Amino acid sequence: EMLLSVNSIASCCKSADAVDAAKTIRYKLLQCLAESTSLGSKIGFFATIPIAKEIERISSIENKKMHMLSKSESSQMSFVEEKKEALHVDTSLDNLSPQSKKSIVDIGENSLSLIQTWGKVNECMAMENANIAHDGDSLSKSLSGLSAEQRSAVGSDLVSFGPCRLMLSTTLRPLTAGGAQSTNWPDENVPLLSLITKYIDWSGCSERYERIAIKAVDILRLTVLNCKFNISGEEMDLDSALEMSVSQVGSQLRSVLCGIFKKSVSTMKGHKLLLFGKILSFLELCIVHHPTLASKILEEDSSGSTSLIDQMLDALVMETPNSISTAIVSLRCLQVLTQLWLSCSENYRSTSSTGTRTLYQLHPCDNIAHSFIMSKRLVKNCILSVETFQPALAQIFSAQLLTEMKSSAIFHRGVVLDYMVTAFKIIEADACTRLRSTECDSSNDNMSIAFLKKISQGQLLKQFLEIIGYHDGITVITKASEDFKQLASSENLALSLSAFSEPTATITLINKLPFTESRESLQRSLLCSDATSYLLTSQSMLNSGISRLGEIVLTSVGGACSSSELLTIATEAVQNYFDLSENIFIMKSAAPYTLTSTQLQQSIVCGNSLMSLVITCFSALSSTPTEFSKMNNLLEKILRASKRLVDLIDPDDRSLPGSLLLRLNTVTCAIIILGYIGERTDPTLSYDDEHLFKSIRIGVCRFACDCLSKLKHSTVSENHKGSDIMPYGYNTDIETTRQMNLLPLSLLHSSISLLTVIALTTEESSSQGISLSSRSFQSELTDTIRSRGTIEVLSYHLQHASSVTAEIYQRMKSNLASESSFETVDKTLAFFSVLCASKSTEIVELVLESNIISSSLTNHHLLTTAVEKWSTSPKSVIVRGYLQTSNHSQHGSLRPMRHTHDFVKDPAHDIWCSTIKIVASLLNSSNSSISGGASSKHAALLAIDFLHFYEKPITIFIQNCLTQEAREKTSLPSAIRSSGFEFTVATMNELADILALVSELCYGNHRKQFQIASKRLYQIMSEAAIAVVRSLSSFVGALGISREVFAALSSLDDVMSESATSEAASIQHQNLANRPLFSQGILSAKHEAIKNALYASSCCKAVTPHEKSLSPDESKSAQGADNNQLFHRHVSNDFVLLMESIAGQCIFNALTVIQMIHPRSSSFVTFTANEAAHLNLTSGPPIGAIVAIRSGSEISAHLTGSCANIRYGRVIYFNPIAKVLDIEYFDSDGIAAERHVSVTRLAALEDVSKRSTLFTYKAAPESVADSASMFSGEASIGNLILLLRWCRQHMSSLEAASSNDNGIGEDVVKSIAEITFIILGDEVGLHMELESPKFDTQHETQFINRQLLELFDDLETLSNFDLGASSDSQKSPAIFQQRINVDIWTTVQSQLELSLVTGRADREVIRKNSEQAGTTFGSFNWGRKTTPRGSRKSPFS
Repeated sequence: EMLLSVNSIASCCKSADAVDAAKTIRYKLLQCLAESTSLGSKIGFFATIPIAKEIERISSIENKKMHMLSKSESSQMSFVEEKKEALHVDTSLDNLSPQSKKSIVDIGENSLSLIQTWGKVNECMAMENANIAHDGDSLSKSLSGLSAEQRSAVGSDLVSFGPCRLMLSTTLRPLTAGGAQSTNWPDENVPLLSLITKYIDWSGCSERYERIAIKAVDILRLTVLNCKFNISGEEMDLDSALEMSVSQVGSQLRSVLCGIFKKSVSTMKGHKLLLFGKILSFLELCIVHHPTLASKILEEDSSGSTSLIDQMLDALVMETPNSISTAIVSLRCLQVLTQLWLSCSENYRSTSSTGTRTLYQLHPCDNIAHSFIMSKRLVKNCILSVETFQPALAQIFSAQLLTEMKSSAIFHRGVVLDYMVTAFKIIEADACTRLRSTECDSSNDNMSIAFLKKISQGQLLKQFLEIIGYHDGITVITKASEDFKQLASSENLALSLSAFSEPTATITLINKLPFTESRESLQRSLLCSDATSYLLTSQSMLNSGISRLGEIVLTSVGGACSSSELLTIATEAVQNYFDLSENIFIMKSAAPYTLTSTQLQQSIVCGNSLMSLVITCFSALSSTPTEFSKMNNLLEKILRASKRLVDLIDPDDRSLPGSLLLRLNTVTCAIIILGYIGERTDPTLSYDDEHLFKSIRIGVCRFACDCLSKLKHSTVSENHKGSDIMPYGYNTDIETTRQMNLLPLSLLHSSISLLTVIALTTEESSSQGISLSSRSFQSELTDTIRSRGTIEVLSYHLQHASSVTAEIYQRMKSNLASESSFETVDKTLAFFSVLCASKSTEIVELVLESNIISSSLTNHHLLTTAVEKWSTSPKSVIVRGYLQTSNHSQHGSLRPMRHTHDFVKDPAHDIWCSTIKIVASLLNSSNSSISGGASSKHAALLAIDFLHFYEKPITIFIQNCLTQEAREKTSLPSAIRSSGFEFTVATMNELADILALVSELCYGNHRKQFQIASKRLYQIMSEAAIAVVRSLSSFVGALGISREVFAALSSLDDVMSESATSEAASIQHQNLANRPLFSQGILSAKHEAIKNALYASSCCKAVTPHEKSLSPDESKSAQGADNNQLFHRHVSNDFVLLMESIAGQCIFNALTVIQMIHPRSSSFVTFTANEAAHLNLTSGPPIGAIVAIRSGSEISAHLTGSCANIRYGRVIYFNPIAKVLDIEYFDSDGIAAERHVSVTRLAALEDVSKRSTLFTYKAAPESVADSASMFSGEASIGNLILLLRWCRQHMSSLEAASSNDNGIGEDVVKSIAEITFIILGDEVGLHMELESPKFDTQHETQFINRQLLELFDDLETLSNFDLGASSDSQKSPAIFQQRINVDIWTTVQSQLELSLVTGRADREVIRKNSEQAGTTFGSFNWGRKTTPRGSRKSPFS
């Protein structure tokens, strides 16, 4: 009584001093009981004295019989076996007097009560000492949530202060009447536990003995559990002692259970029903913690009677849940069978060779479980129960418990629902086992699979979700708590708020007080609370069980659920989840002390199951949901429900893993739903929908930011700033996380992904036009990210992940992309990329003020490690952008091995390219943002700092990439030179990204800032852009030449096959001879095409197996020289098309840089009319300068860019006194020249001091393969001409290469052509101004004029040339005139007019000379650098 009282005070008293005093007394009492050997021995002696007296009497009788027997076979029985038989003899106290019998039994019962209380109070103290919130639960229910440290601490306290040592100690001999020890006591050491088990045999004598038997079962439970709780060191001896009692204890319990089952279990009630339930609960415990004892209890009797397993299976038939006794019996039997199933079914395997089942002996109960697993009775009964109880479920959930408030009725409902939970668990377990088996089919043998298919094809799943949606347990417990609070207040009881959640301890305390009606009501209220807590648990577990079963149905069984049905199921699950959270929140608000951590944990488990079902439904959708409002509402409910539950979670609570999973499921659902919303076909939203969608996205963003703020790297010290608000530790080292909980890491990655998805929705808003709502969303999003410090938190995670990834990268692991640390880096950079690419002013300013570039990207451990390795390692060791998957470096002798298939893409290189893109995106966004000035300058400075930091590795890379190196061995014929380039997909992509960054730095005001801030770096990047154009023009130029010739040869073959007369064939040959590259014959042109094709192919290097699969077999390249298709594949295969596409992007970016840094772009100085009037042009007369002249009525203050009132021309005379100019105009829109133009009409004037060129005055080679050296020196106009030839070939090609997924886009080709034309016009114009042709040979000038005329004149090309038509019908407009911008075409033609006129005149002179000489003049023969065919050796001869 004292132990119970002080424990009740410690649990329920309101006074802190009283609680401390009670805990001290409790500790002293437990210490005294545990440490006093004599006291413990006396307690054990008195607890077993009735059993000991009976055994002593029986042993005396047996000893007398042994002396009277002769030496027969029976006398050969060993003494030990005889004593064991004595222990199994049925005992009674009938031979004692009634008064002695009552006294002895009273002593034994009281002693058992003390041991029972001792064990329970010790469990309570041990859990309190380990800071385990048990909330009245037994220790066995709290095991799953304990850490190793907690288990060790609890196990130590249980053994040190509990009665388990006493229970396993040897019993004392009983005393005789004279006070001496009995001489008739067996010599064998008999543990007290074995004697106490004998009380259970007497349970059938009377109700009193039933109470004693219940105490004995409780002592058995705590002894077994305490000994098995922590097996280490000293406790091993206790475990050995426990094993010695297995035989006696198992036999006794089996005998008792068989006796109970012989009677009608449905009529049991009171203590007998409670005893039956406790024995079966103890059996369930033994299956897990003491399987040897469980097997002893369950083993079949040698008498051939019905086994316990069969009797429990028979007890499962319960058609209606009307009887509480029937429900309890069925539930307890089902729980035992379920635990046996779950413990042994993992050892149940299928033998594929025989098709029979084989059971491996891993669990002592495997043989026992085998029989009922094979019979399938358990699964059949569970399915029958589920189908039978479905109508009853609706009644149970719809019953208004608030009007009844009877603990028996509430407990009855809880039992029925608990039975359903266990039945669903069996169906789920069997279905999973069958699905994993290779023999899974739709036959009747697989009842669980058939049942699941029945669910999937009908409406059962939806009906189950609808039925369990009424979560009345929370409502009932709230009502009961209010009643208890009022009654306790009326009685002035100083009870703590936790007293309601500790009903047993509180009732014990109340029973010590005088009886009143109010206190009787208090007891009823507490009993109702206990029953309601059980109901709440059953409801939550049933919700979880149905949700898990729904997942299996949707993912594994393959039901025929349509998208609408899946969406309906998801809606029901979300509604249940929402109702659950609302009820929990109401309960917490109305009666905070009633919500225990166990109830909260159960609610979180239930919520996680429902959320998993929702995710499964969305994942199984075959089409995108079109109802935006429904998806919006679902996401809103999920967010509100999760926020409710998360806010209730204490970080120190043992429900922490569940809360992590809850956050992860919420984030996952948000990602899926936002993805579906983004795929909607109708982008327009009503005002209400748009406003709701905005608030939901902001709420989801806050949720994700909060998740990130609570995550920390596991290596962070507990003293780290902010570690108190970051309770979830994780580790990005994959070798560590294999043994760790991966939930925090998954939550980290999912939260970052969710933020990325939300940030992407700002881009969708921008593409639809910036509305007030969109601007409001962007502002709120920025404020949310800023206020929660999300950028800083992500930088923190990026720093740790980058360090770990760098360490892994040092070991050159080829599977770097699978590392969790790399995934963290990749996802974080993806989010930063979206922010930097945003056109929102607020987001751009957020990025700039967060200093992402300098703090997170510039000093990036992974990048610094990677670029240093790439820059310092020779090419023979590593291939930039790739990782080698094999350690082999040689084959046979010392010859280097070429293993192109032994490489994979380098993830670190992808991170490097992504980082460059992020910086470029920030520059582009700062230019596009409304804020302009300050943000743009800040972004440019950050980009310049980034380039400065990585200047050396970038410049080394560009130099190595564009350097032509002679190859020691090549598969090309000896007469064909290799290009010397080794462009790879990775290096070309990197080059394109670097040039894109430089082009952004050279755009607008950035260029001047770049030039001023770092003139040296500006010069380096300018030269690099020119070098890129020079080198890549050889690659694309060779592609253009070879494709044109191959296309013409293909057309010739088609025409020749259709020609029937030799006369027609002669005309076609003559027409072809007049075409470019065919002047020396078809065979020579074919050789040129082959050489250029092989040259272009040698520029590219396939590294990975995927890249290699896109390219042709090189071993066949030099065979079959007459096969055009074979060599055509070298310039038309998927790999070359892919490389061409990337090269086109590089060329476009490089040309953009050149256009912006070109002297011509800054040589024009603009003026207002007032500024022009005050110009002093006498010091440097502008004769020969290009000017822009306003019309006479134009008084515009600035040059607007419109050509409507502006004309361009050249100054041919200047009068400094009158300040007038004589102008010769370029266009023909008005008068050709104008005199006496006032300087006030000057809109712009050329600064002639900036007349300088970037490209030399040199023509393009006719054959790139024969002029490889041209692409390693200075860039020339010929490089630009090669680019335009390549663009022309693409624009006029009938093959439509751009339609290929790997090919270059038409828009890119058009942009390249336009920029190249602009640069070409500026360069040729400047060369003419500088009189460059005078310093070159006449033949070179004539050659350049011919090439320019070829591009601009209205002449035929090989691609559109009709070989069967007459020469006079071949005239057609130039292809560029049809494709590029008309203004660009016209302007460039005017710039090149002198060259074009000269070229036409030279062509006409040569044509006339040819006619006079009687020879044929081909359209493109003039001005060519020809070589007699006889002096050239065929490379394939």
